[in-house]
Amino acid sequence: MFCQECGTQMEEGQLFCSNCGSKVGEEPTPVLGAAVNEETPVVEETPVAEKKPVVEEKPVVEEKPVVENIFCPHCGAMNKGTDPFCANCGGGLANLPAEKPSKKTKLPVIIGGIAAAVVVMVVAIMGVASLFGGKSNTPNEIYYIKDEALYRSSLKKIAPTEIDEDLLANDELIMVSNISAKYSEDEKYLFYFHIDNMGERDLYCLDTKDKKAEPEKIDSDITGFSYAITPDNKVVYIKNDSLYIHDRKDKEKIASDVMRFDLSEDGKTLIWLTSDEDKRLYTQDTALKNEKEKLDSGIDYISFKSANFEKIVYMKEGSVYVIENLKEKEKIASDVSEIASIGYENGCLQIMYCESEAEETKMSEFVKDDMTEDADIKEPVEEDYQTTVVRDGWFGPYEVTETDDAYYEAQKAYWAKQDRDQYREQLEANTVYVSKGKLVLYNSSTEEKTTVAEGYLNEICDRGDVKDKPVATYSLIVEEDMPKLKFSEICEQGIGMAMDTIYESIENNAKLYLAVGDSTAEFLDEDRILEDLSSDGDKLYAVTYELNGENEKVDYELGEVSTKEEDLGNFEKLYDGEGLLSCEDGKLVYMKEYEYENDSCELYVNDEKIDSDVNAYSVSILEGGSILYFKDMDNESGTLKLYNGKEAVKVADDTKQAYYMSDKKIAVLTDFSTKSWKGDLKLYNGKDLEKIDTDVSEIIRL
Repeated sequence: MFCQECGTQMEEGQLFCSNCGSKVGEEPTPVLGAAVNEETPVVEETPVAEKKPVVEEKPVVEEKPVVENIFCPHCGAMNKGTDPFCANCGGGLANLPAEKPSKKTKLPVIIGGIAAAVVVMVVAIMGVASLFGGKSNTPNEIYYIKDEALYRSSLKKIAPTEIDEDLLANDELIMVSNISAKYSEDEKYLFYFHIDNMGERDLYCLDTKDKKAEPEKIDSDITGFSYAITPDNKVVYIKNDSLYIHDRKDKEKIASDVMRFDLSEDGKTLIWLTSDEDKRLYTQDTALKNEKEKLDSGIDYISFKSANFEKIVYMKEGSVYVIENLKEKEKIASDVSEIASIGYENGCLQIMYCESEAEETKMSEFVKDDMTEDADIKEPVEEDYQTTVVRDGWFGPYEVTETDDAYYEAQKAYWAKQDRDQYREQLEANTVYVSKGKLVLYNSSTEEKTTVAEGYLNEICDRGDVKDKPVATYSLIVEEDMPKLKFSEICEQGIGMAMDTIYESIENNAKLYLAVGDSTAEFLDEDRILEDLSSDGDKLYAVTYELNGENEKVDYELGEVSTKEEDLGNFEKLYDGEGLLSCEDGKLVYMKEYEYENDSCELYVNDEKIDSDVNAYSVSILEGGSILYFKDMDNESGTLKLYNGKEAVKVADDTKQAYYMSDKKIAVLTDFSTKSWKGDLKLYNGKDLEKIDTDVSEIIRL
């Protein structure tokens, strides 16, 4: 399938071209729960490290470089890091981080349509809090799109008012647009995008305190959907690869060739990466009192930054570096293949990384030569096996040289030895793709480096942190325990079959380990497989399963994993849970009886069943413990329900989108038509629904 606009080849099922953003299919279906937190744009990237599986097919094709993935901020779908537009919704992806959605809880909440991508489900359900855009107070007004215009209404006294009639160039943009509306910190100003027919965005600002104020243009043709607002209400953005700061009157150019930027939590400092080959990292104060400073160049990716950039961790030319207080740069380690996990608390960094000795090993290292007697087999010399005998003939006795049969047997043995030597040469030439190296923990307070694990390491996964210590899982075979295949068996099987046998042996002998800080332990029984591992303060919770004879996942268990050094990794079953949605403060929200056909499940909180036929992608865990979710989904609409900690109450039927502000203040978009892309906007007050407006296309996330 090729795009009719630009000719780019696309995969089956794509709704929009990832190269030009042109629509090629049906309406987009946003992935609920996987939206990127839009509080501030980030320069931080989470690398998609090339992790070779413990078992791979025999390498016959040159490996392609891994392309970093990126989550669309408009619908949450995963895209390639090189795609300028989302393949699911067509939204722009410029200037966005290749990272997982944030798990940080904020309010209010918008929940909307569902996508049936099971691969994304674990990311989606564990990232539901990333939907929580906006402020933690309860808004007194709501913004929404109607007839291509921006509207708002007071929630104390319903009074819809059009505030910007030219928000969108046409009604088709409503399905794919993201106006990226944001309040300033004091909520005095509302910033948002105008979007034209070409998808270009003009940034506008509205004084929300002055009800007679008209929207004012900040700048045009902004790159991407990301911008940042400082506490003193300046706005930072990228335009034509240049970084600008605007005080709502005038703009000032900060730098050129900017790829990504980030604003510190206190709003006083900017850092950015350049888009040129040098990949330089710069910093400057937002007050522009000082000149910009180059922190380093040649940066591969930034792995961690603290809130106000006291610590920045990044990779450069296979080495780990730390910049402290935007001044001192220190190389922590060399020959690093990947950063596994990072913990940070009270200024102390704990960095877990992998030092790779080799990502491939000679096949001979996995073979035990049980035919060492070959060394004594030499090529036979026929003269050594010959004797001269005298025989009688017609004309008298004559001499005859005879070769003993042992020569021919020795010759056969030598030829067989030559064949085996060719196998030995192939064992030296062929490689097995497993990573040999060390997992090391660096502590910035003590500057100590501790080897956590050593051997053949694979499938290293970041699992967050517990007690501010980095947590990771990995598979490992200690070198001396590496299984050996007999050389005589290789001679019988052939090199190809032997390679498969080696990979199978590695898979069967590799064990799963859990590392918490510098402590590590073997993790889970051989018959149980890890589905997910999540942290909550000082606790870890895991979902595990077994495989039946048909290779299907069965016997799911949800339990707590010990982080104590004496019994680290010990798994204690709590419930029969298939997917963990939240584990905050010991309250486990999880699903059971998941059905792939319609993404429905039974929803539980600890041992209490909350509801059935719940759409797994729609569950949002809110501040205060309430849970908002859809059930009985049909054509992307369903019954919206709220669990308030005591009971599940119905909010509205036939609901497409919801905007949570409090248990007694939820805006809903009901009776929605996917043909006209319009519905009724209503306000739930804890008991009844009050109509706000009709023909509404979208509730704006703030």
